[in-house]
Amino acid sequence: MSRGFHESYYDHACRVISERDILDRNIGDVTLFKAIKKKWNDLFLLSYSDTRAGDLYHSTHAMRLGRSHHYLMHRGSIHPLSKFRNFWDMFILHVFIMHQLFVYLNTTLLLRSVPVLTTYIGMMLEVFMIFDIIINSRTGFIDKFNRSVELDKRLILRNYCSKKLFFHTASAIPLVFIMFLRYGNEIGCTLYKANYFNCVISFLTIINLLRVYELSSYWERDRTSFTSTVICDVLRIGVNVTLIATQLVHSSDTLSLIHVMKTETKSAVIHNISSINSYFDELFMLIHTNNTGTKIINDMTFVYVHFWRIVTFLGRPRFGIIHDDDDDNDDVIQYYALIYPHPLLNFIAYGITFFITSWLIMKIFYLISRASYLDDEIHNSETYLLNLVKRRQLPEQLNSMIKEYVHFPAAKIKMIENTIKKSLPNSLNEEIAWHGFSRFVMRIPYFSGWPREILKKIVYLVEELIFLENTVVVESGVASQGLMIVDSGVLAVYKMHNGNHFGTKPFYDEVEHLIDGDYFGQLSLVTERAISTTTIVAITTCKILFVEKTLFKHLMRNNRDLFYSMQEEVQNEITKLTDEIVE
Repeated sequence: MSRGFHESYYDHACRVISERDILDRNIGDVTLFKAIKKKWNDLFLLSYSDTRAGDLYHSTHAMRLGRSHHYLMHRGSIHPLSKFRNFWDMFILHVFIMHQLFVYLNTTLLLRSVPVLTTYIGMMLEVFMIFDIIINSRTGFIDKFNRSVELDKRLILRNYCSKKLFFHTASAIPLVFIMFLRYGNEIGCTLYKANYFNCVISFLTIINLLRVYELSSYWERDRTSFTSTVICDVLRIGVNVTLIATQLVHSSDTLSLIHVMKTETKSAVIHNISSINSYFDELFMLIHTNNTGTKIINDMTFVYVHFWRIVTFLGRPRFGIIHDDDDDNDDVIQYYALIYPHPLLNFIAYGITFFITSWLIMKIFYLISRASYLDDEIHNSETYLLNLVKRRQLPEQLNSMIKEYVHFPAAKIKMIENTIKKSLPNSLNEEIAWHGFSRFVMRIPYFSGWPREILKKIVYLVEELIFLENTVVVESGVASQGLMIVDSGVLAVYKMHNGNHFGTKPFYDEVEHLIDGDYFGQLSLVTERAISTTTIVAITTCKILFVEKTLFKHLMRNNRDLFYSMQEEVQNEITKLTDEIVE
């Protein structure tokens, strides 16, 4: 049984049927066909393992209800936090990156010939890009204002058409397929692509570049470990920077081609040095050189030259590269470059380089700050507690319990909150408590209809408690200390039975489970001596919201009418349950 916020409590050996997942109840896995059907439907429902679900679903119980609502009411839609959507985001990101590179290979004048296989691969990728539009039109969206997920098909389609359909359609234009229709098997020949049609295709790849930037946000998600999060963030920056540099150099090549075709003359002299021809002069000379020519350079030389053009561009924006053609003579240097770029193009290049550098520095600073703060706080607390165990010569069993507590997600958040709350004003802390705990308190029927001012004061009394696995939360025969609400985790309720025969020891019977949102101990709020008749044990590491009975009664001194009405409701409920047991 897994631990943490997303524990699969429905896999526990539990006799409460309602705790099972919707797929277990409606499909099951008795036969092979049902097992496959269950796996297939699970791909499109909310994933229990998605860490982003904690922002929208406060508990595993809420996640289970969300899956049930999706399966029963909106089975044809895809949940944005599903396993399939998570895989598709990763897959389509790599599809667009590869497509960007294959379109570049089919439009660049750098190579004299390109294998036709790259064209076929590019067209296959474009099929997935078009299919991505269909997937997006059936994927639910997150309503950030209401903090909910919308899965209605009509609302999904309307939202997608109004926000992203045009951009996604423009980025999914099958550029390689259009070029193949025009050039056929001659698409790999550079001479065929020296025209305005190829220039238009080259500039349209800018839209694909923006799409790659949008999709690369997949790498920015929080991962299971901090190391993987850092690697993915650096990967996103590296891929985007490389593609931007390649796009700028390629656009500069395209502008040079337009200049050559428009003037029908050789390109302008580089840096006003008449003795050095431009890159396009050399390129066109090689293209028109026949088999009897004296100078033939293979494609790998062009690849080598262009590679270093991009590398040097990342360090310093320039649109050419100096390449030594003669290793024996250092004086013989061939300048592979473009026409001297317009000052505006230089300004754009330097501006993009400055933006990329600033982005990288800010991301590194954020990651270092995040690592030093969170990890140091948690590590220092863990080290202090472990040293305390050694100095006081406490049992070694406490070491594993401390490590389990420290690595529990809710405990981590609580440790950080305790540090931050000390520096915040009381008014802000109270506002945070209200928005964090009010939905739990207001869900209890005894408090329904109470004034907001009283509910706020009750919420301010809430205290967070963490109980490790197999810890006794409430013991039978002991006075209850107050109201307890399950925030996350699963607890088992055991009822003690006396032996039927003389000499038989009492035994405990597991009667039910308590899950997220359940509450107990409410009788202690309205009576003086409320004795627990059951024992409650944490099956998993749990987070409990606790309202101490003394503080609650002190608060209700000025609200006697509400207190007495609650006391009557609780006593009536206890009497009703007792009568049912007797019957």
